[in-house]
Amino acid sequence: MISEYHIAMVNAVAITAPKVIFKKFQINSCIAGTRIVMEVLKKFHFKNLKPLVVEANLFNETYVKKGRTPESHEEAQTWLEEGAWQVVLGEKTETPPTGIWPGHLVLLIDGTSIFDVTIVQANRPHKNINLSPIFTTVPENFVREEDKCGLIFNNCMVVYTPHMENKSYQTYRDWHDLSITKSAVNEVYYEVKDILGKKI
Repeated sequence: MISEYHIAMVNAVAITAPKVIFKKFQINSCIAGTRIVMEVLKKFHFKNLKPLVVEANLFNETYVKKGRTPESHEEAQTWLEEGAWQVVLGEKTETPPTGIWPGHLVLLIDGTSIFDVTIVQANRPHKNINLSPIFTTVPENFVREEDKCGLIFNNCMVVYTPHMENKSYQTYRDWHDLSITKSAVNEVYYEVKDILGKKI
């Protein structure tokens, strides 16, 4: 169970981390972003933190109002013309671009909540997709049985599909070489302390 204190901590990290992450890394740096927030939260004595590979499907309000997925390619094209829009992060592909990790990484906290600090890379303001970092509880079977989890934020739907067995992010330097993220971790840590107005 996450306490109110820890919720306030995560919310403060959500405010500060994106600007630091995107100043030092590319906007699609979910591996570095997750490593950074994980190390920051460790400094604030969070114990049960685990990275989690997911696929994230985002649907704008026009799409959500349809209440279903299109039944044909032709219908999908019609919806597209009407402004229905979808963005996918971490879609499994047979041949991902060279040097690009084909996944999306979030942080699982206490086995009950996910913290997705780099979901903002999927924002498409011109398509009415405008999201902030996501911190939310998830159903128990989301982690245990790999069920999908659909959530509504700012009139958009985000559907997460976990891939518990996928540990491929561990081979990337942004994850295993802590010297790469150290300065960002420290910057976020001290900014969060300033926001909270106390020494911890």
